[in-house]
Amino acid sequence: MATLVNLPSVSRPKIRTLSPDEARLLLKAAKGERLEALYTVTLALGFRRGEILGLSWTDVDLEQSKVPVNCSLQRVNGELKLQEPKTEQSRRTVAPHPAMVGALRAHRVRQQRERLLAGIRWQESGLVFNCRVGTPLEPRNMLRDFRRIVDKAGLPRMRFHGLRHSAASLLIAQGVHPRAIMELSGA
Repeated sequence: MATLVNLPSVSRPKIRTLSPDEARLLLKAAKGERLEALYTVTLALGFRRGEILGLSWTDVDLEQSKVPVNCSLQRVNGELKLQEPKTEQSRRTVAPHPAMVGALRAHRVRQQRERLLAGIRWQESGLVFNCRVGTPLEPRNMLRDFRRIVDKAGLPRMRFHGLRHSAASLLIAQGVHPRAIMELSGA
């Protein structure tokens, strides 16, 4: 009987990606902003939202230029929790470009200043990207900030996930082999 039912077609919205010029505009708009390193790393390495928000300082090795993806920050039963990555391929270690290492180092200094300013209100999460009192960064707040940066850059609205696709497109334009891009992005 079910074979006689016409299923509605599901259309997925087209994911907007950034051109190299648009990526430069976005990074210029993010320059000096609190989450500048988040956008730099996401655009360069194609991390998923949960992966970038789940990045931990104990895992990141800036001396050896190694950024592992070991977990993902996800909402489970109304609470933000660190979870296993989406797939086995998602668990990976990437070597960031020296500019990204510099952005992460600058972010760490900014975060240490925030820790001092917060004083006893600081709640250590160990996460690279957190809120101003150390707790995990609420994904909705990160998305609000992302929209603000996109508007500041004068770019058309796009989903945060578009940065993941933009990273792949930008790497293809640079001549990086598709297999290397798949491994980098955990696809």
